[in-house]
Amino acid sequence: MTPAIGERRHFSRIEFDGPAQLQTPDAIRLDVQVVDVSLKGVLLELPGADSLSVSGAFELTIPLNDDIRIVMSLDFAHQEGARAGFHCSHIDMDSMGHLRRLVELNLGDSEALRRELGDMAEDL
Repeated sequence: MTPAIGERRHFSRIEFDGPAQLQTPDAIRLDVQVVDVSLKGVLLELPGADSLSVSGAFELTIPLNDDIRIVMSLDFAHQEGARAGFHCSHIDMDSMGHLRRLVELNLGDSEALRRELGDMAEDL
């Protein structure tokens, strides 16, 4: 028997109710809603998710304020209805710093964040 998704997950998912923009592999830009985010992935609420192309690289931009954005390259992972999960395949250093801070503030535990960063480094 395979473990449930939550039991396999190595990275804490942070609830994040905010807008973002997803660029699909065919260069279509979609306004989406972030449901949750982690150091290695994101769950999005997508309009028209039934027509989503699942192959190729996606790019997500999450505005945190007027000057700060998290930008990450994504690979499609799964879809249930209008929600789709993605794995982060690349994130630049500035965006990683912003994401790290967001996760740290929401976890409230810098040691847990260090463990997750260590797990992430092992995956590289």
